[in-house]
This record gives sequence, structure tokens and C-alpha cells, in this order.
Amino acid sequence: SKNHQKVITRHLWKDDLEVCEDIRHQRGMKERYQQRKETIERLFGTAKEYHNLRYTRLRGKSKMEATLGLTLACLNMKKYSKTMAGIVFLVCLKVIISRPIVITIVKEKTSWINIPVCLQSEIP
Repeated sequence: SKNHQKVITRHLWKDDLEVCEDIRHQRGMKERYQQRKETIERLFGTAKEYHNLRYTRLRGKSKMEATLGLTLACLNMKKYSKTMAGIVFLVCLKVIISRPIVITIVKEKTSWINIPVCLQSEIP
């Protein structure tokens, strides 16, 4: 400055960030953030680790948005189908091929109950 003094100015968003921090530390928000960690952050971690999104290999925002959108849409469909089926995690035991359908015997991880599942996509 002209007066040879350092001038410190707050960032434009600093007031809004303080409001967000106040909300985050209110009662009941810790449980919500725990739920967010279990659902949303896990989804992004899975996408990064198993679906090749740790590093970008495409140039351009539109190409990356298309790739990311398709990947997250697939992960959401997978999550939705598991929710609708009521099955948390399946372990394949054996595949029984009987014409015209394929039946896979699976176990639910939590209670280890045999559940027959018809996989129409695996018809020979």
C-alpha cells in the first residue's frame, strides 16, 4: 500500500463459510455427516478406486462430465437395485443351468440364507 502497511482483507465467501461451520457444529448434524460419509463419500471412493477415476485420461470438461456421469449413474443403479432387492451383499455359491433359465444360488452376507436368483442375462 501507499502507507507501507500490510492490508488484510477477508475472502468474499468467508462469512458464508462461517455460517456453514456453525450449522455443521449444531446438534444432530454429526449424525447427518456420518450418514453422508457412509453413502456419498463411499460412492466417490468406489468410483475412484474401482472405476478408473483416480486420474483423468480425457481432455476437456465435457468428456470428463460424460464419463463421470455415466459411471455415477451405473453406481446409483447398482445401489438402487440392491436396495429394492433387500440384499446387502451377495456371495455366489454355484450356478445351476437348467433350460431355459440360469439360476444362481447366493447367500446374503448378514444372515447366510440361501436365496435363488434368476439371471436372465446369463441364458446360454
